[in-house]
Amino acid sequence: MSGRTITPRGPFRLDAATTFLGGFTPAGYDRPDDGHLHLAVIVEGTWEPAALCATTDGSDVHVESAGAGAGEQAEDQLVRILSLDLDATGFEDVCADDPVLADARSRHPGLRPVLFPSTYESLAWALLSQRVRMAQASAAVQRIADALGTRMSIHGEDLVAFPTPAALTEVEPMRGVPQVKADRLRALGPAVVDGDLTAQSLRDDESALDRLTMMDGIGPFSAALALVRGAGAPDHFPWEERRLHAIMRDRYGLEGASVEDLADVAEAWRPFRSWAALLLRNDGPA
Repeated sequence: MSGRTITPRGPFRLDAATTFLGGFTPAGYDRPDDGHLHLAVIVEGTWEPAALCATTDGSDVHVESAGAGAGEQAEDQLVRILSLDLDATGFEDVCADDPVLADARSRHPGLRPVLFPSTYESLAWALLSQRVRMAQASAAVQRIADALGTRMSIHGEDLVAFPTPAALTEVEPMRGVPQVKADRLRALGPAVVDGDLTAQSLRDDESALDRLTMMDGIGPFSAALALVRGAGAPDHFPWEERRLHAIMRDRYGLEGASVEDLADVAEAWRPFRSWAALLLRNDGPA
């Protein structure tokens, strides 16, 4: 078991992250709220599985890792999953300057974006969730994990990680995974590893969306999902997200506004456009 303690920069509430995960279908997160957040992930870079735990004493956050991939990279990944690698002080300023965001923030204090375990897993979700309901995609993810994933435990809780990129090349068609999706999943692992589609690589690359859309089955919506919710890019306006656009029109009183008009509104959210979008989406329609 490996671990360390970090001090968040700006407000952060672990219970808000846990509650968010419980309502985030792709996470399939369903465990008692005992102050421990447990996840099983594939560690970007080493591509090994690790079990992760986050706890807090109210100010500091303690992160631990176990399994073959345990260590500094795994713990860095948990820090990124919880968006603790960024200073949230500026986001509080953005919210304070925007009455719509300030209203939503008052209902979700300390919430930061909670990401997919990795860009790799966000891309797998994007492929599996196309043209099906989220619950169906979540069930397919679980079946693949049960068939090809790695079983681990942390603090006595058993977890199963999504298959490693190498293991995913063995996936076969099954319920919820038709032939075309199985083919794309088999190609995903090598594409992610060989293409260096890690969070840091994508965050630092202005052509990240172009790189992602070159992958078979990944269109603009899926590429933005991987960039924002996989890599954790904090300042991307979601041009393809119709639900967010509807929420913005409602909250800002902009009935009939074009997406371009909404993008202009979101300019005031810089450099946290991704964070503001998640806050409004999570808060839902007025």
